[in-house]
Amino acid sequence: MNQLEDKILREKLQKQDEEDRQRRLDSTKYQVSINYDPQHIYEPTQAWTSRSKTPRDESKDTSAPARPPSILYVTHRAVPSWRQ
Repeated sequence: MNQLEDKILREKLQKQDEEDRQRRLDSTKYQVSINYDPQHIYEPTQAWTSRSKTPRDESKDTSAPARPPSILYVTHRAVPSWRQ
């Protein structure tokens, strides 16, 4: 008999928790206001527009080392002594 009462009590508490949760969710729905602008999604960012204004050759830094033409020409560091 005690197990049955516990089960009924648990179900009642679970149902009450679910109702409280649903009530909290419903109350937050009315607090949210979103200005949705579908055209804004397709606009480029400020960084992208400023990057696209200057050609690539002009934006290269002369102090930076030139990029090798292939991965075969990349200089490799020496193998550490503990790994030899």
